[in-house]
Amino acid sequence: MSRTHDLRTNRDLYLFIAHLTEPRTERSLEDYLKTLWRLAATKRDREAWPLPVFAGLLEAALHESPPPFDPRWPEVYEGDEEAHAGFARWEATIRAQVVDLHEMEQAGTFANEYRYFGTAAPRGAQWYNFDPVVSL
Repeated sequence: MSRTHDLRTNRDLYLFIAHLTEPRTERSLEDYLKTLWRLAATKRDREAWPLPVFAGLLEAALHESPPPFDPRWPEVYEGDEEAHAGFARWEATIRAQVVDLHEMEQAGTFANEYRYFGTAAPRGAQWYNFDPVVSL
């Protein structure tokens, strides 16, 4: 387990995240984001998260069990972003990303070895990253 309590600066966070790539995870980005979303929801009442809390969420999302995909999420994919602020806005962004990844997998996008050069999700968003961590 990492030492998140020692994080104080952006550089500390950068180094912490760089070490999250070791060992490389086989977790999909969709599962990572669903897990991060579930874990973060337990802290949604906070105005801001101290750096150690944020880093701990990033790390835990690599190891905790992901929740199942909710078939209702695509129905609320798009919304009035101006109506959302704070955690609700972050949550809407994560939900849209999870839906994109889920729909891309269903459409066979992940079979395209050139997807890292950029590909559009079925709803039109452009994607270049498909992994929760990338070895530096």
